[in-house]
Amino acid sequence: MSVPNTDYDTSAFREVFEQHFTWASAVERNVHRYANRTAVTDSVTGESWTYRRLGEVTGALVAGLAERGVGVGDLVGYQLINRPEFAFLYVASQGLRAVSSPMNFRLAPAETAHILDQSRPKVFVYETALTDQVRTALELAEHAPEVLAAVGDPGDAGLLPGAIPFAELLVEGAPSFRAPAGATVWDETSRLYTSGPPGMPKADPLTSRNET
Repeated sequence: MSVPNTDYDTSAFREVFEQHFTWASAVERNVHRYANRTAVTDSVTGESWTYRRLGEVTGALVAGLAERGVGVGDLVGYQLINRPEFAFLYVASQGLRAVSSPMNFRLAPAETAHILDQSRPKVFVYETALTDQVRTALELAEHAPEVLAAVGDPGDAGLLPGAIPFAELLVEGAPSFRAPAGATVWDETSRLYTSGPPGMPKADPLTSRNET
């Protein structure tokens, strides 16, 4: 009596969930599926972004970062308070298969400098309210990010030498956000840093499997 073959072919399942079920793919899906629903709201100003508008802004940011040489595996660092640009950078980095790395805005300058030297970001975006701390951190760090951009209110301390306003990172008329080709759930998408003790902050890498 022959025994039926009960082996289950997992190739189709793995093709979808390992190659196409990334966090970036989920964002692209939501941009279309929930286009008119609110995605982000600024708790300070009350301004809101629908998913469609989120796709437009992050698509413009993807294009701007790409123009400045950001690509697969490059690190985009940012030290911001709870504001929409935090979310925009988090999404746009994954649109390039880059790695987003948010830093705690309460870190001491020496801790920020340590992270800059450890992660070596190509782009670093900082909060203008933290200008004095960031200036000290950049002076202490050996690594100098290729692109330095600032987010904040005009009344804050302003731009550090060589820094550009965040708005200059946006390319007007760029396509809406798309999940990048070739991405997998195993890609490093984000790199967080512990807040300290004992010793200096330590890296904690995340993939889409951690985020979805």
